[in-house]
Amino acid sequence: MLRPAAADTPPLSPSEILVELANPYDAQPLEDIIDFGESALIVIPGAAHAAGSPTVVPLLVGRLLECGLKAKDLAIIFATGIYGPMTEGEKRQLITDRIFEGVRTLDHRADDETQMIEIGETSRRNPIWLNRALTEFTHVMLTGAIGFHPVAGFSGGPEILVPGLASSGTARRTYRLAGDEERGGQRAGAGRLDGNIVHEEIEEACVMLAPSFLINTLLNADQQITRIVCGDWRLAHRRGCAEYADEHTVSVSEQRELVIVSCGGTLRDVNLIRASEAIEYAQGALADGGTMIVLAECAGGFGDTEFLRWFEAADSRALGVSLCDDYQVHGQAAWALLNKAERYDIILVSALPPEQVQTMRMRPAPTLDEAWRLAEGRDKRGYVIPQGAETLPVRQ
Repeated sequence: MLRPAAADTPPLSPSEILVELANPYDAQPLEDIIDFGESALIVIPGAAHAAGSPTVVPLLVGRLLECGLKAKDLAIIFATGIYGPMTEGEKRQLITDRIFEGVRTLDHRADDETQMIEIGETSRRNPIWLNRALTEFTHVMLTGAIGFHPVAGFSGGPEILVPGLASSGTARRTYRLAGDEERGGQRAGAGRLDGNIVHEEIEEACVMLAPSFLINTLLNADQQITRIVCGDWRLAHRRGCAEYADEHTVSVSEQRELVIVSCGGTLRDVNLIRASEAIEYAQGALADGGTMIVLAECAGGFGDTEFLRWFEAADSRALGVSLCDDYQVHGQAAWALLNKAERYDIILVSALPPEQVQTMRMRPAPTLDEAWRLAEGRDKRGYVIPQGAETLPVRQ
């Protein structure tokens, strides 16, 4: 069984989190950053990404009020990326009823040009359009959770701005860089920051904005906060990424013919796009041509109403050509999934209709027992990965 070393780490108490907030990494404490009469915008992830926000946000708001700001000087914006705004119920659940009723909240719509402002252009001539609210406050506070990201290397840090609060065009241009590199030597992927072309682009965008403070969390298998890194938006994030990688990278001596992987529960398999991250990482333990049994409920379907249309392509090569002409972020996710479905025998245990699973070149199974039967003939001396979205197998 392949499991992260930190899977069962006990959660931090609110008082322990406050101690970390008072001792930021390579940055001044909040009381030295904030001055009377200033304002602050708190950026938090959307409902699809657990980050410990119900704990972090009230504590951060309390500290900002202690530093002299008033509730009217604060706002919270939900970094929902290319997805639509959240419901009031989702917002209340993320930031608590008390904060929702006492602090102004803002929505993000990636396709609404009136919400966007250009803050500059990267060295690769990518115009960066972000939600203009980011420029309307004295301070921008980034929050989020650190985990593996299949393209940007790690979540958290500057990734909450791009694509979290970027225009749909900026998001497409940034993530398209990974597709370009995959055709000429990949420089993007999970667990990599240095030399990752997508992360480099996102960092350049964040430099233009210059956020005042960062709070990122590391979570256990129950999505409880086990560690917090705060301070300088770049250095604190990198420190957290190094800690996360050390605890969630698992060495394997050999790749085997059979891997059984579970995404790890709610949110991690809410839809197929999210679940595909576990498939992306688990391939590191699977031999070429091997069988991967994937346990992913996907109660929310695909995560994009247009996702299935990408699989009308004859194969991943043809899909790649289509993406050159009509690039979409979710199209790239489809390409990555189709590429793996061509390389491996993937058996998906999910709530998705069997015919749709077959359209994606995977084999459907209603239960794990049936999937096990379908894998008959494979060497059953394989690997079990119970938390696939947080485990990165790497061959020694």
